[in-house]
Amino acid sequence: MSDPDIDYYTNDVHKTEIINLLKEKNLYNLYGKFDKELKSSPKLDICHEQCIKKLPNNEGIEKKLYELCKEICNLLLNYSKIEGFCTEYTCCGNFYYLNIWLYEKIKEISSSVSSTLINNFYNALNIIKITETSSVKTCPIINFNSLDTDFKPIKYVYEFLHIFRDIKEEISHNDGSKEKLYCKHIQEFFKYYNKIKKNCTNRSGIIYCSEINSIPKSIDRDMINNILSKCHYEETKCENDSSINSVIPCLKDKVVKPPLPKNNGVPPDL
Repeated sequence: MSDPDIDYYTNDVHKTEIINLLKEKNLYNLYGKFDKELKSSPKLDICHEQCIKKLPNNEGIEKKLYELCKEICNLLLNYSKIEGFCTEYTCCGNFYYLNIWLYEKIKEISSSVSSTLINNFYNALNIIKITETSSVKTCPIINFNSLDTDFKPIKYVYEFLHIFRDIKEEISHNDGSKEKLYCKHIQEFFKYYNKIKKNCTNRSGIIYCSEINSIPKSIDRDMINNILSKCHYEETKCENDSSINSVIPCLKDKVVKPPLPKNNGVPPDL
């Protein structure tokens, strides 16, 4: 399983500790399950048939994509049998994270895979997904290649929101080292959010803006106040801003002013 990706941090202090802490969260356990099932799902003949049609060249990058196509195909067709992937009602709940994880797998093969090969890869999966044995027919497979410049912001937003569900209840007033690292992670993401939000005007047409604009629905004012209180933060202006963003603000350590000395009612010397 790959390490958590927090390359959007502007400050590397505690970055290694935060990465190690985030590895324990449910999202990275889910990614680990995807990795495990990629290799262990029962092999099905239909996977070879469909993948070889779209990726017939048995060498180089295309061969690696063919092998990945077969592995993902096996995972998809066995999806409902894997513990924790489906609920009583749907198998689509974790599917967006499967899409993120899968696109990262493609990029691991090569950072310069041609659009044609990637499109052929996804075309094969979409054919496989609608077979009679599939439990994920209604779950969308997303080809992020056409959204490549938007992929990282989309990934960072979705991953943060998943992790935030885990850590928001773990932050307390006891100032433990783990809690401080969670607070630091929230602080860095809020800074990143405000940086990329500036690109999202009404006419920007940027795909990730719909995800960006949905964040205040998940992190409301009560939650912001809770973060300020438990993390001992206060709102501050973001870089190059003239005022504080009151919706999702940038954060800084709260300055605790020392108490004024008591003079017992005696006026200070003049």
